[in-house]
Amino acid sequence: MEALRLSHLFQEVTQWACIVYKTEEGYNMFLDGIKELGKKVAQIKSSKVAQIKLSKVDDGEAQVNSSIDSPP
Repeated sequence: MEALRLSHLFQEVTQWACIVYKTEEGYNMFLDGIKELGKKVAQIKSSKVAQIKLSKVDDGEAQVNSSIDSPP
């Protein structure tokens, strides 16, 4: 389920990026929007929403662990 949600987020961001990158105004607006989103996500940090960390399990499949971390 989490992989589908993450994939959907990547798809949405990529679609918008492909539209707005063509103009300086669109590019800057998109980056400003991402920065604002980052601020909102950082506020959620105290609510323990989560950064996804992948770790290997014995059978070689990735296991998703939720924890929170500062934005990059």
